Amino acid sequence: MKNYKPLCLALRYQIQSLFKVGLLQTRIAEYIGVHTSMISHELKRNTPSRERTLGLLYT
Repeated sequence: MKNYKPLCLALRYQIQSLFKVGLLQTRIAEYIGVHTSMISHELKRNTPSRERTLGLLYT
């Protein structure tokens, strides 16, 4: 396994914005130069979970 390097904040914002405009995770990974699993991990990590979102609706 290669060494893990955390993404800088600018790349995280870039991933989020590219995903919002409809780019596929594989294309984002190619563009940024990371593995597709890292893109998937970052999107899961930075997306509010359904439980937290529903909790906000009913408070």
